[in-house]
Amino acid sequence: MTKKRSRHAPKKRPGHARSRESRFELPPETLRAIEAMQQEFNKRRGAYADAVAELNRLPTQEARALRWMQFIVANLDSFGDQEALVHLRSRSHACEREIDNLVDYWRKAETKAFKDSSASRISYAEATSNGKVIPPFDHSADIRRISRIELRDFWGGSDYQEFTIDATMLRTVEWCQIGGFDEWWERLAIEARDSVLRGGIEPVPASYWLFAMCRSNYARRLMGDTLERVLDVLELPSFVGPNQWIVWMPGRDASSRDIGAHLGTASFAVVASILLRPQRLNDEVIAAAVRDLMRNQHADGWWPTYSAWQRPSIETTAAAVHALVLLKPDGYERVVRRANQWLKSQEKDGHWSEDSHPDSIYLSVLVIDALALAANESELTFSPKGAFAKNPARESKTRRRFDVALSFPGERRRDVAKLANELAKNLGKARVFYDDYYKAELARPNLDLYLQSIYLEHSELVVVIVCGKYEEKEWCGVEWRAIREIIKKREGPRVMFLRADDDASPAGMFSLDGYVDMRGRTPQELASLIRERLARPEMC
Repeated sequence: MTKKRSRHAPKKRPGHARSRESRFELPPETLRAIEAMQQEFNKRRGAYADAVAELNRLPTQEARALRWMQFIVANLDSFGDQEALVHLRSRSHACEREIDNLVDYWRKAETKAFKDSSASRISYAEATSNGKVIPPFDHSADIRRISRIELRDFWGGSDYQEFTIDATMLRTVEWCQIGGFDEWWERLAIEARDSVLRGGIEPVPASYWLFAMCRSNYARRLMGDTLERVLDVLELPSFVGPNQWIVWMPGRDASSRDIGAHLGTASFAVVASILLRPQRLNDEVIAAAVRDLMRNQHADGWWPTYSAWQRPSIETTAAAVHALVLLKPDGYERVVRRANQWLKSQEKDGHWSEDSHPDSIYLSVLVIDALALAANESELTFSPKGAFAKNPARESKTRRRFDVALSFPGERRRDVAKLANELAKNLGKARVFYDDYYKAELARPNLDLYLQSIYLEHSELVVVIVCGKYEEKEWCGVEWRAIREIIKKREGPRVMFLRADDDASPAGMFSLDGYVDMRGRTPQELASLIRERLARPEMC
């Protein structure tokens, strides 16, 4: 009897008996693309090997590190690589060609972000069949009002750069003086603020983000209040100890009651406190952090990430050096000297790397800054604003009332109003002195003296609109006397000139004085330049 074939049994197809491997052959064009990528990888690996061989012939560690950074900058391959560019710029290297190329790359990445996010947005609208016409994103979009879910950032990094890549972008803007992307940074600040306000901050991961942001002068200005809120969280007691860096040790069962100090977070809390609010340090928290750092340094000079671990961490050691040098507690010199010796011994082929922190560029810049801080060098990738001498009086410059004060003749009011409004969007109206914002306050006797005190004593940066009408105006003359006094006191970086025409300059301004030509620049571009000036180290 012949067995009937079930109608559910699969029918045999021609070639059904072919091997499994043959069914997964890649198309020729894909194979060619893979081969091209492999060739490019081999080419880069060869160039890197040649560069390493060259730098290892250099006599000093500083020279090897510089050559390694120069190679990375000449071959920028990711957004994280920009830390090397930040390092070179902080050491007065021009890097103009590399910066121009970087700006072009950012613009292409921005356009791609618009295109990709628009495609996803339109596809979703079509899938929901609601019939609504969804316009694509473009450069006219108000990026500040669009969430990251709808419009992704044009930059990104690997998983291990999750807490540092945003700070790297802001540090790059600051050091390379890149304008035209302000709305992206403003959105970044808005979303960081909203995330903090919603709560649910994980203290240890947040401390890594906070530390990276505090090492950006621009970030401290852009979102200082948000950074302070995160610091507030770090100053609270944890569930298992008096400080947020006292935590359950990872990899152990909580029932074992194995608790230890996360020494990275302890260091980050100290650094953030000094950089964000040097006049309002929480002495109890700072003392606890210093105690844990002093007690847990290994005899060889390094610190582990967790106090109970017996393996060194380059990142934690560099962060601890930052904290101790900025704070300068009793006995810090000997502790830092041992740490520096160990850090120097970890350099290989011009850079620093470790398995727990795969981003060797970020780590190398961090170590070099730590070594420079300990040597009291001024060339750093951030301004140690608020760091005080060993005297516990902790004297520090008090922040002035205004970030920017605008001095201009009435004929330029229309343009200055637009500029003031752009500055207010980012700095806040209360941080910009534009006379129309303070009509009630300025309706007073002895206004001339009051205005001069605003420009001379209560403004971080005075922006002067230079034009033929400036010297003719009585009130401009009043303001100019205060501005000349600033220059006389050798505080020239507090003054910035914007030229509106080619007519005569006010008395006391000379042909060699630098200025920004307002003509042909939008209020957004001018505001960006002013904010970049505020972020410069000499302004901090």
